[in-house]
Parts: sequence; structure tokens; C-alpha cells
Amino acid sequence: MDFYTADLHLGSTNIIEYCGRPFKSGEHQIKRLIGEINNRCRPGDTLYHNGDFVLYGKERGIESIRIKPIEFEKQINCKLIHIVGNHDNNNGIKDGVDFVIKKWGKRVVAIQHYPPWYDKAVRVSVDADIYLCGHVHDSWTVRKYLGKPVINVGCDVWKYRPISKVEIIRYIEKLS
Repeated sequence: MDFYTADLHLGSTNIIEYCGRPFKSGEHQIKRLIGEINNRCRPGDTLYHNGDFVLYGKERGIESIRIKPIEFEKQINCKLIHIVGNHDNNNGIKDGVDFVIKKWGKRVVAIQHYPPWYDKAVRVSVDADIYLCGHVHDSWTVRKYLGKPVINVGCDVWKYRPISKVEIIRYIEKLS
């Protein structure tokens, strides 16, 4: 099964205050977020992480717990695909993609870090039926772009848990 999440910012202590996350410390946040992934995702599953996986070192004055991405990846029990976000440029992730296009039956799904209307969004020559993004944290869960649903898969809006393909489809059907 496929799962989706974004904006874990593992290692960042500032994100707790910035997003009002209910964690006591950076370590507590790491344990909870990885625990939620492993509670939902099995070894045969794939987790698409839509950007900003880890904050490593110091970036623009933001302090972090100095743990390399590979150490977090080792703790996750499913296949992990990194879609590069704006905080992933210098964090040591070696294997990431800018976007993914998937087919869910007859639906075309475009997956990237930024919402499709952002200047930094990857412009692809595909007419997607559904867009999955991150980047906006808890600002919103769903919006429309060219009449199509854009789902924010960021952990902040899904109770810090990855959301499955099935759950996304059900969510979209409820909106119709």
C-alpha cells in the first residue's frame, strides 16, 4: 500500500513552536513521528515523503539535533521515497526526486513538495486529476487548482500520521 506524508522536519526543535506541535522536545517529536509511520506502514508498503524530511546541522539560524537522515531512514520499516523539499538541499539525503506522477486507476496524481500554484512548484506537462503536496504545514488540508483537488499531506494536518491512498480517495469523494 502507498502512504503519504510531508514536513516531518526530523531533528528540528524550532518546528515544534513554529507549528504548535504537541511535543515536549525534539527527541519526543522524532519518537512520535517515526512511531506513527511504523504503526501504519508495513515492510511491503511505500511511504512518499513530500519534502522536508530532516533538518541537519544549522540552516538559516535554525538549530537542530545533529542526526543524519540515514539514521532516521534506518528506523522506518517501509520503503521510503523522498520528494525534495526546500529544507532538503543540504541535509544529506542522497536519493530524492523533484516530483512523482502516479496513476490511481484512471486518475493521474501529481506529487511534489510545493502546491502547484507556487512559483517553485515543478511545472509538468501532465493534466493531473489530484495533486498531493506539503510545504504549507497546518495552513489547510484541501484546496482547488484548476478545478482539481490539492491535498496537503503534511503531518501537521493528519494527526502526525501518514495518510494512505485509500484514505485520500475517500476524502476526495466526501468533498464531491
